[in-house]
Amino acid sequence: MTFDKRNSTYRESAYLPWLYLVVTLICTAVWIGATPETESSRTWLRLSRWLPTIVAAGFIFYGGKAAVNAVIQSLTVKKHQWGWLVASAAFFGLLALTASLVNFAMLHPELSWSLSAVPPNVVAMAVVWSIGEEFGWRGYALPRLVEKMGPVWASLVIGIAWWLWHTPGWLVGFGAPNDISYLAFGVWVVSASFVFTYFYVKSKANVWTAVLLHAGANISFGAVPIMPFNTGGPQAFYILLTLSTVTAVLTAVLMKKVTAKQP
Repeated sequence: MTFDKRNSTYRESAYLPWLYLVVTLICTAVWIGATPETESSRTWLRLSRWLPTIVAAGFIFYGGKAAVNAVIQSLTVKKHQWGWLVASAAFFGLLALTASLVNFAMLHPELSWSLSAVPPNVVAMAVVWSIGEEFGWRGYALPRLVEKMGPVWASLVIGIAWWLWHTPGWLVGFGAPNDISYLAFGVWVVSASFVFTYFYVKSKANVWTAVLLHAGANISFGAVPIMPFNTGGPQAFYILLTLSTVTAVLTAVLMKKVTAKQP
């Protein structure tokens, strides 16, 4: 983990990651609720994606030198982590590709299947927005919650908070797809949280795995026909949701076994 309680200061208390989640949710709701009715409203909404990291920065500096050093360590890429970074960038794209091919082969063979080109600037922005979220969710909250409750429960807590964080945006048509049910989207987000934690743990606490997983998932939705508007229905997404949920269960079992073996 990036945060070692043995090196913590008196300011790193058990309640802080919970407070961080609450503050982030409130700040996001207020931000989106205060979005001006102007042509620049989309820019204002997009900036809300950086709130998890902005709020985390305040908590990190409050935590003192140990907390700052932990963040620096999580951002440093070591030789043994490169494989996990590559896998992170490709994982959700491969999952989406599998779901899409199954959907077109078995459910919608009458439709033509093709990938869509994603412009470089869209790829770059997907990474930027992912940094805005993940330096908070997985850079700050995850290691602290893992220390307190283990990786499985930490994944569930952050997954639910992550889902709730999308709610204000979803209500105004931003940041979450409106062509699938809100419950299905929630299952997708929570299941993805377990995958994020697994890659984070296996990479020895490198937060860039979360950034690449997040960006890869968002980019795949633009490149691979997976959403209802270009697949003839919601089936492809539900296949993806099934694959993601199965993967989440498997990663939870693997993380539980690793935790059980630790002294």
